[in-house]
Amino acid sequence: GAHGGDDFQWDKLEESDRMLGVGVTAVVKLMYSEKVPSVPRKLCALKVYSKAFVHAEDMVQCVRIERDMLTMLAACPFIVRLYSSRMDHNNLVLALEMLQGGELAAFIDRKAKSTDTHKTLGYGFAFPADWVRYYTAAMLCGLASVHRTGGIYRDLKPEN
Repeated sequence: GAHGGDDFQWDKLEESDRMLGVGVTAVVKLMYSEKVPSVPRKLCALKVYSKAFVHAEDMVQCVRIERDMLTMLAACPFIVRLYSSRMDHNNLVLALEMLQGGELAAFIDRKAKSTDTHKTLGYGFAFPADWVRYYTAAMLCGLASVHRTGGIYRDLKPEN
């Protein structure tokens, strides 16, 4: 059954050819809302877990907690929004807000390779202090929201 946003229209999604990410536990695909004349298409990220993998790795509770935490944190602007979730015979699927720009690790990599980045000894680049303050504050606000719900986030890294 579906969980989350009752107004989310699963049957109105169109799949793109773009894979946004492939992780150990799930793949993330780009999806588009139905094409309607003179209305901009909306983007959505579908995180798809194989039910067979989830059961084989004894991850059912982990996926359920992820879904429930995202539902509880829907009002937090620093946490990706869960639109809805559902399962079919083969997969568990989370429909997530599409956050364009990619992951922080890719952003860091792009900036490290750019010619306009400040050079330092040892590491080869440094971010301006205001960027560091902004990204650190955003991550801390998101983590504080998770902690207020009683949750603990244990996988903080630029790729996540």
